[in-house]
Amino acid sequence: TRSDPLSLSKALSAASPARPGDTIWVRGGTYQTTNGFVSSLAGTSNNPIIVRNYNHERAILDTTWVDPLNASAANGLDWEGSYTWFWGLEIMNSNTNRMMVRSGGIGGNVSLPGAGAKLINCIIHDTGNPIFLSWQSTNCEVTGCVIYNSGWQGITNFTVGGPDRGHGHGYYAQNNPGTGLKVFRDNMVFNQFGYGVQLYSSGAAEVAGFDIRGNTIFGNGSLTSEPSHYWAIIADSGGPPLDQINIQENMTWNTYIPSDNTTVLLGANLDGSPTNASLSVIGNYFVGGGLDIYWWTNITFTSNTTVLGFPGPSGYTGEILTVPGANPYVIDYNHYYFPTWPPMATNGIPVAWSDWQGMGYDTHGIDTLANPTNFWAFVRVNPYETNRANITVYNWQTNDNVSVNVSNVLSVGMAYQVKNVQDYLGPAVASGTYNGGLISLPMTNLAVATPIGLPYPPAPTGPTFNAFVVLPVVSPPPPPKNLSAVAPPSAKGAGL
Repeated sequence: TRSDPLSLSKALSAASPARPGDTIWVRGGTYQTTNGFVSSLAGTSNNPIIVRNYNHERAILDTTWVDPLNASAANGLDWEGSYTWFWGLEIMNSNTNRMMVRSGGIGGNVSLPGAGAKLINCIIHDTGNPIFLSWQSTNCEVTGCVIYNSGWQGITNFTVGGPDRGHGHGYYAQNNPGTGLKVFRDNMVFNQFGYGVQLYSSGAAEVAGFDIRGNTIFGNGSLTSEPSHYWAIIADSGGPPLDQINIQENMTWNTYIPSDNTTVLLGANLDGSPTNASLSVIGNYFVGGGLDIYWWTNITFTSNTTVLGFPGPSGYTGEILTVPGANPYVIDYNHYYFPTWPPMATNGIPVAWSDWQGMGYDTHGIDTLANPTNFWAFVRVNPYETNRANITVYNWQTNDNVSVNVSNVLSVGMAYQVKNVQDYLGPAVASGTYNGGLISLPMTNLAVATPIGLPYPPAPTGPTFNAFVVLPVVSPPPPPKNLSAVAPPSAKGAGL
């Protein structure tokens, strides 16, 4: 009941009254723990159990664990049941210690070992590895989440100190063949200590069957003390080959740093083997850094736009390492923007554009030896919430404000607000009643959230690049039908 709600730990436990098809509504407030929350809920593929913030209230799961001494970090949400959807929650770690030995870690991660799990429109920030999907999890999906400011700065030891890299990747996942598809789509992933998206295989943990689609990924590695940024997307192997990797309609942004020329790395292996199998890269916008594709027998690379920076130590901005006897690579209809350099190197040899086309690549492609000068805006409608969308803007003309068409998102007469993802928990940067057509978005003077435990925020990306979420301003929904059976805890009730 409202006056006597369930605690969150009870609601998620095996003793929960929730059954397949039920919704557990989580009231606003901070649910704090040192050891994280464990979900043992068991829905079915046709009737999942949904755990969702009630009436858009801010429901925060705060795991305060930090371990500087090599033990494993506590997950903020450990998903050990099956077919459970977590929706609209905020997951974080409020501990201010972001410096530790290399194999240490801070808690607050979301770990999904169960089957059929979904993470929908959640806010995940200032944790360790925000989302980790092991090979044991199957048919999992992460959609519409805002993931930022996570990870930690490694040091060699506390006595002498010494440099180490940043740790903590926005999405870190494995998947074994024949265990279903892992979907990661329409998320905003930025400003981690480590990478944006890492797909990694090692030993029994393989990487086969991923759909990475429609994500906006930028500034990852910007929190580390190292003088370079990290990959937006990396798929690599310390053992088994990679297969069935689909990278589609993603948007990246990275600063042009000569010592860091790779933004997207697909197919790296520690020793150049084993040979990877099937890779599909379609309709992406890769901006800044470089692009490397290594050792695949089947490659489809079409309709991508790449805007690459100055060459790194290798002397070129992108590279393909081919496999002898591989199927013919399908590389076409791509548009490359390069200030002074040819698009790619093949097996370590820079290739002029005419020679690239002579190899059968990009016969319908375009090579522009300059940066773009026009305006690109992408509006991706959320698949789970009507009238919600991600907006990604490349503002090459560096205008202070831009206009974006959201007629496929909002209805005329609807009250709306626009959140700047780099300060998502701050005030809206635009709002009003939608009159149809275009809305105006600011590209300058936008705040950036300061990571917990650090003295200052990362540098802003505007006016050339910014990302937003447009949301309706909605009236409270009717009370859930199962309110008396699985009641949302009140702000003064148990479980907070």
